[in-house]
Amino acid sequence: MAASVAFVGVTSPFERPVLKRARALCLRWPEVTEKTAWGHPCFKAGKKMFCAFEMIKGRPSIAFKLPARRAARRVKKADYFVTPYGRNEWVSVWVDADVDWDVVEDFIEQSYRATATKGMLKLIAATMAAVAVAIPESWHMKFKATRSAASMARADPSMKFT
Repeated sequence: MAASVAFVGVTSPFERPVLKRARALCLRWPEVTEKTAWGHPCFKAGKKMFCAFEMIKGRPSIAFKLPARRAARRVKKADYFVTPYGRNEWVSVWVDADVDWDVVEDFIEQSYRATATKGMLKLIAATMAAVAVAIPESWHMKFKATRSAASMARADPSMKFT
């Protein structure tokens, strides 16, 4: 059987550059592991899955476990949909076109926080407190306290929570 045009030079649909970037965003959180389940990569915070890469109807997507209200708001957008078999707790985004990385990073963070243990969340808080002390005041003005840890990590890609 000939390779699909979409996968020329790629041995797996999950080796795409867009998924490589998403994988790095998932793995920067504390105690995250990547496992293969149901034939695709899944990311777990401790023992609970919070993100998965999937092929649905031949198209690559990323699925996130989000609080129900956030999920309901997001599926009204064209590139988002209720994840099959997700019991309305999961939202997916197509990643074979332009990707809004701010949204993907936010979804990864929200999904991680929704499944992480209290210990993992305390580790994030302690890390962020240490980072806040080490950052000059002028930098703090750019990132108000309401900004997420992922937003701060985007500003400094070398920052890692582990």
